[in-house]
Amino acid sequence: MSNNTFLFCALLHEAKPFISHYRLQKQQTHRAFTVYRKNTVTLTVTGMGKTAMAAGVAYTLASYPCQEPVLVNMGLAGHAEHPPGSVFAIHQITDPDTQALFYPGRCRPAPCPSESLITHTHAQTDYPDSGLVDMEGAGFYSVALRFTNVDLAQCLKVVSDNHAHPVDIEKLKSQPPLTLALLPILERWLPELNRLRQTHDEPADFKTLTERCHFSHSERITLRQLLNRWQTLTEGEPLPSDVKQPNAPAILQSLHQALDALSIGL
Repeated sequence: MSNNTFLFCALLHEAKPFISHYRLQKQQTHRAFTVYRKNTVTLTVTGMGKTAMAAGVAYTLASYPCQEPVLVNMGLAGHAEHPPGSVFAIHQITDPDTQALFYPGRCRPAPCPSESLITHTHAQTDYPDSGLVDMEGAGFYSVALRFTNVDLAQCLKVVSDNHAHPVDIEKLKSQPPLTLALLPILERWLPELNRLRQTHDEPADFKTLTERCHFSHSERITLRQLLNRWQTLTEGEPLPSDVKQPNAPAILQSLHQALDALSIGL
C-alpha cells in the first residue's frame, strides 16, 4: 500500500501522540531526519525552525515520491490572548523575512476554528495583535506546494503560550504533549482531505480561467491561492467582472487588486 499522508512535527514530543495512535515504526534507514511509517502514514520529526522544517519536507517527499500527497504540519504556536490548548487550522501564513504569503485551501466543513499564522526565525515573546506565531509554518508550506496542491497542504496548531503563560520548551517537554488535542481534529480531517485528493476538486472559476488562457505551473499555484482566499473572504461570492482579463498575469493582477480592495473594506 503506497503512502499518501505525510505528517510533519518539529519536535519528537509534539509527534508522540500521532506515532502512538497510528502505531508508526521508526525507519532505521534514515539518518538526516527521524522518520516513522506504517501503512499509508509517514511522520517526520524535522527539528525546530523553518529551515529545518523545509529541509525535512523536501527530504521526506524525495524519499517517498507520491502524486499529490496529503501534507499536514502540526505543532505549537503562541498567541497574545488565546488560552493554551486552543486548536486552530491555519488559513493564512506570513513569512516576515521574505514577505511571502500563503493561503491553504479551506476544508469544509471546517474541523475547528481557523487563524492566521506568522512564522518567525526565532521564538517570539512580543505577540502581534492578531494571529498565531510559530517557527515552522512558512518553511513547511513553501516546500509543500512543490509536491502537492494548495488544498492538500495544511497546518494545525495548538496554542502553547501567550502573554500570561510565556513559552517554556523544557517545561512543555516534561508535560503531556499539547498536540494530543490535535489528534481528534486530524482524525476528522484526513478522510476529507483524502476524498478531496481523489476527486481533485478545483476552486470555483479555476477551470474557466485556466481554459481561457495559458497559466504556467507557478501561476496556477498562485491562482489557486487567490481563488481560495476570495472564497474564504466572500463566502463564495462571484468574482468581479474586471477579473476577466486576456492573459494570466493580468488575471492575477486583477485578483490581487480585488482582494486588496476587499481587505480594505473589511
